[in-house]
Amino acid sequence: MRKLFVAPPGKKMVRMDYDQLEWRVLAAVTQDPILLKALESGKKIHQVTAEQMNIEYDKAKRGNFALIYGAQAWTLAQNLQCTINEAKEFMKLYFEKFPGVKKYQETMREIAISKKQVSNWFGRTRRIDAMYVDQWRVKEEGIKEAVNTPIQGTGGEVCKIGMIALHKHNAPMVLQIHDELLFEVAEKDATEYAHWLKVFVPSLVEINGVRFLVDVKIGQNWWECSQ
Repeated sequence: MRKLFVAPPGKKMVRMDYDQLEWRVLAAVTQDPILLKALESGKKIHQVTAEQMNIEYDKAKRGNFALIYGAQAWTLAQNLQCTINEAKEFMKLYFEKFPGVKKYQETMREIAISKKQVSNWFGRTRRIDAMYVDQWRVKEEGIKEAVNTPIQGTGGEVCKIGMIALHKHNAPMVLQIHDELLFEVAEKDATEYAHWLKVFVPSLVEINGVRFLVDVKIGQNWWECSQ
């Protein structure tokens, strides 16, 4: 499907993708020392998790995505295809290795219960309707929303800030897919434009010392610049 998005004659497609956007947000918000050190060294968060917990990369990736959004042992066991007891041991070790993440989730849980709403870094607020219901299962889903919203919401806003700033600079953006932006640029300007994006976009937002880097590639179609 990506090969169907083709730059017109005389132009190139430039693809900009935020590097580990939600993980950078998580590190910035939680100030977890291991996550911050991983970003400073240029490592991928999933690789660092695998190293810290002495597990395979794929298992670390699945565990990361489950746990940062508030998954409990039963859901984690499904994701990792293990027993619930093994999932509990995984969670115990994970939060020992990443204490900042544990503290953040505990704080979000308290906020959800007491205020029934949470806010992202920029102050945008979401009411947690599940906290108004008596059933504990529904409330637990609300806790997941409370953990999830500030991270995904902040990531989405970082991306939107970039889109607005680039629009003001007359950037010819043609498509947005989550944290990925596509541009059509004159072929002669494509390389210079790609370099400019890598410098300009990370300068737009900084959270607790964490900047949001981008990967940029050039191609004749969307598939080419995604490789």
